[in-house]
Amino acid sequence: MRLESLLRLTEGELLTTPSVSATEGFAQEPLHVERGFAYFAQDRLISSIQEAVKRGAYAIFTDKDVPVSDPEIAWIRVESIEMALIRLMRFEIAHAKHTFVHLSPLEYALMRALSLPKSLCFLGDSLAHSFTTIMNAAAPLHVFSTNRALVEKIAPTFGKLPDPQYAPSLLQHSTLFQSSFTHKGRYYAHLPLSSLFVTSFAQVVEFLDTLGITYSPYHLKPIAHFEPIFVDKRMRIHPFGTTRQALIVESNPQLFAQELASIASHYPELKMLTCKPEGQALHVNTTHTYAHTHELLGLQDFRYALVLGNKETIEATLSDQSGLAQLTLF
Repeated sequence: MRLESLLRLTEGELLTTPSVSATEGFAQEPLHVERGFAYFAQDRLISSIQEAVKRGAYAIFTDKDVPVSDPEIAWIRVESIEMALIRLMRFEIAHAKHTFVHLSPLEYALMRALSLPKSLCFLGDSLAHSFTTIMNAAAPLHVFSTNRALVEKIAPTFGKLPDPQYAPSLLQHSTLFQSSFTHKGRYYAHLPLSSLFVTSFAQVVEFLDTLGITYSPYHLKPIAHFEPIFVDKRMRIHPFGTTRQALIVESNPQLFAQELASIASHYPELKMLTCKPEGQALHVNTTHTYAHTHELLGLQDFRYALVLGNKETIEATLSDQSGLAQLTLF
């Protein structure tokens, strides 16, 4: 990118009269700098800047006063490194015609459970990683993220998934943990998907259809929400579906509340225990609270217990009950 374009886009101040006129790439870590790159000094360390110069950086972006060690390259002062990155991303998004969609945690999990092509990009929470992904894209991307604050910063004109136009029809042998249904003339058999999530699944696949994106719903991976752990009366773990009772673990508080409401609506006959960690603020009432996961070992006389928490932590507690007296939460 030409130096004058970099200055205009980042609203930077050129501190030197460099002999270079353009840069060939971007780096945010000194060890990633190649000859001709622009380096963004996020850690603000003089040693990192010196390493970037040593490795051949043509431009140094900084938001603090630093000594100029090589006046032949461009030293550029910006208001903040973060805003410089955001401004460059906004330009690249408009230029490359990338599209951004904000997803709910459930929509995100359903997307990741499908086998999708690489033209779909999923961003995490890191601004630095997002910058690398956007600036290095070789073709227009469909970009998805659950981090609304991040998406609002870098792509103010983002979208969201529309409501489904075609209601899925559940078949009678669907359960809390496995679903068979029809949708838009397709038959889906025994997907590892809670019947509570079928409408959201239809919303996701309808959106992918509008984009012309191919996917493989018949090889759906289990999603990391509403995850059952089947146990016996002594709270020992058993294989899926081999006991009458199960802890159902949900890690997202918003989804936990939505699942409670959906169960009450669609499965009113279920007398389900509900458990949340102490201090967790929720807009719904639960039957139990726990300070430590080993207190869940004291649950008694239940078919299903919906637990707000981390599945791996709860499984570890259930697997290692040695030395723990079985407490009761009643």
